[in-house]
Amino acid sequence: MVGLCHNLFYEYDSFYVRIVAFIIDADHRRKGIGEKLINEAEKWAIGQDTTQIILNSGNREG
Repeated sequence: MVGLCHNLFYEYDSFYVRIVAFIIDADHRRKGIGEKLINEAEKWAIGQDTTQIILNSGNREG
């Protein structure tokens, strides 16, 4: 699952997309699913006329 937010980039009078969630079930990792999700997210962002894609990351396993 990839969650995206399309936002106004006030400083540059443009738009950006932030990846706010990126989750691959443990049973399905190492199969190229993450790469495919990122590629589709990039395509979507480009279609939204964005100037940047932003990702914050961190290990959130509990």
